[in-house]
Amino acid sequence: MPGQRRTQGRERKQRAFAPRRILRERSESIQVAERSLLRERARDQAREVSFELRKRDGVEIDRTLAEHRRARAHQRAGLAAEAQIGNTTVGYAHIHVQRVAAQGVGAIGRMRRVFECAKAPRRAAVFEHELMVRRRCCHAQSVTRCRQRAHGGVSYANHSPEINMSAINRQFRLAARPVGLPKRSDFNLVEDPVPVPGDGEFVVRNAYISLDPAMRGWMNEGKSYVPPVGLGEVMRAYAAGEVVASKHEKFPIGSHVAGVFGVQEYALSNGKGAHLADAKLAPLPVYLSALGMTGMTAYFGLLDVGAAQAGDSVVVSAAAGAVGSLVGQIAKIKGCRVVGIAGGADKCRMLLDDYGFDAAIDYKHDDVKDALKKHCPQGINVYFDNVGGDILDAALSQLALHARVVICGAISQYNSTSGVKGPANYLALLVCRARMQGMVVFDYASRYGEAARDLGIWLAQGKLKSREDIVEGFDTFPETLLKLFRGENMGKLILKV
Repeated sequence: MPGQRRTQGRERKQRAFAPRRILRERSESIQVAERSLLRERARDQAREVSFELRKRDGVEIDRTLAEHRRARAHQRAGLAAEAQIGNTTVGYAHIHVQRVAAQGVGAIGRMRRVFECAKAPRRAAVFEHELMVRRRCCHAQSVTRCRQRAHGGVSYANHSPEINMSAINRQFRLAARPVGLPKRSDFNLVEDPVPVPGDGEFVVRNAYISLDPAMRGWMNEGKSYVPPVGLGEVMRAYAAGEVVASKHEKFPIGSHVAGVFGVQEYALSNGKGAHLADAKLAPLPVYLSALGMTGMTAYFGLLDVGAAQAGDSVVVSAAAGAVGSLVGQIAKIKGCRVVGIAGGADKCRMLLDDYGFDAAIDYKHDDVKDALKKHCPQGINVYFDNVGGDILDAALSQLALHARVVICGAISQYNSTSGVKGPANYLALLVCRARMQGMVVFDYASRYGEAARDLGIWLAQGKLKSREDIVEGFDTFPETLLKLFRGENMGKLILKV
């Protein structure tokens, strides 16, 4: 029959084409699995782009890329198993991160639509999120370019790779004039936006802040060699750090600098009183110690005001402190006999063993006046005073003819609530035809280079040692400052931000 023959013919064709149909079905299965793998791979690459973008813009990443890759690896393992047909494993194309990044927002948007069409709302939502992040980043870059064009193409603080746009500057501001020892309540810890530099300015991120006895005097209202810190103003302090934004040709981004930047995490400066610090030659804290104002004070105080000469007997009070320890070492370099006064056996041992002093007097246990007679039988030629009070009187009683007394500080009097105690033995200046002179390091600003050269050479030769007592924690500033007045520091006291 004709109908029967047609049916038989169709059956023969179906049997003939059955292998092709099976292969086609298998091929379709392979393609489905391959597309799934491609989608998973594309999602991973888009996630990598997002991670890089957020990392570049300073946004905190909640989950690291490594963790994400491990999590996705388990899911891909299951998809790879589905893609295996017989003994054939379907591979998938490798998509580079750079290619995905180059395709930009459009590529991420297309992947979102793919998952929407595939009825995969959760995956589509992920790409929707990535699309939002990418667009926000593009908007931020556009704002940056506009601001750079408006300001001569120079980078702003918030557009520097070192500062993100939401950075906060924490500051300690003077809240009250201290009575006696400073207290935490005398300061306010405030948060301000990181400043933006104008023409001829730069922003420095402080890494180390110098803590000095002079800071106590700056808090008092009254006549002094510098105006007092005003209430509500950032507490004055020397600091060293890195320039993170600049419109100042002498202080480019990435350079290290030291200056009067205050007790704060970021400071805006026009460069006045600031100088570059080569972190390759010496660690940054040294630029607040031997190569900073501390070293300059010791150098000019001893050699200019004190006029120390080889063979002189030099006595230094607070000899284990920042300035005193350098004064004693410079005096030894110049050929003087050096006697240091310090508090405690450990500090006295350090003067003798580490700094090479000829003698040390422990004012906590020794009679200072008798000890000075013992160690300076011919009298004191140069007395470098950092403490004032009774120790100053004891030194005045043992002066040699034409002695020089250098008044650098009076830490024993800074927190007095009953008034400053003056020297009772001042008539010794008349008898010995001696002179007593105060010194402020700012008077020698034009000669800082001279001191820095000599101090740097001595450090390099190992003749001069710089010791820093570094305390970590910006929030501890009020308490750490008190170490100076309790005699707890060994060397230069520095706060690490």
